[in-house]
Amino acid sequence: MALVLMFTTCPDQEVAEHLAEGAISAGLAACILKTSVDSIFDWQGESQREGEIVTLFKTSVEKADDLELWLSQHHPYDTPAIIRIGARANAPYEEWLNQQLDQESNSGMDQDLKDSANTAVGSSGTNLLEAFGGQATVAEVEESNLSEDEAIAQVQALMEGMDELDDMELD
Repeated sequence: MALVLMFTTCPDQEVAEHLAEGAISAGLAACILKTSVDSIFDWQGESQREGEIVTLFKTSVEKADDLELWLSQHHPYDTPAIIRIGARANAPYEEWLNQQLDQESNSGMDQDLKDSANTAVGSSGTNLLEAFGGQATVAEVEESNLSEDEAIAQVQALMEGMDELDDMELD
């Protein structure tokens, strides 16, 4: 068994709540965690600093592509970062997660939409995770066998790195 942790940043709590509720309602995620962060990034040639909400979606490997497509279609950012990390959890939790997603198996995504997703993303799973420097394909990350705690620790390390950048003075 495996699960996928997928996260994105949102401009505010309202958007994070909208995405979280929508993903749950669509049967694409079983649980969502939200936390505030300070983001520093370059956008259109200018350094930006913004408060954002990291929203972490817990889903199954089978629902991950549908969730990614759904998030990209409902996210207000022009170029949202939608990052997935493959993980493992204790068996009872993974069973619960899969039961939740099976109960809501009607994700509202018709075959045309799924075909569009496969065309846009590539059904081979070879799209690179740009946020991690393009070092691993989605398939490689999903097969990493990280425990849920290890995957969450990676997300936390990324967020701590963002905080460290926030504390640095930019030239």
